[in-house]
Amino acid sequence: MTGVLIAAIGSTIAVLALPEIQHDLAISLTSVTWVVAYLPVVTVLSAIRGRPVADRPSARTG
Repeated sequence: MTGVLIAAIGSTIAVLALPEIQHDLAISLTSVTWVVAYLPVVTVLSAIRGRPVADRPSARTG
């Protein structure tokens, strides 16, 4: 769950930064929209990879 939260926060930061990235690099907005394409991939992979780690019993729970 933490991975999904971190991915969501990172996604928000990336989307909010797109206009500034566009301005600083002097490129069109369509050129930086590829950033949005990776966001669902990162979120899904975080959920898939995070589940086995979160489901492992810890030393405290036995």
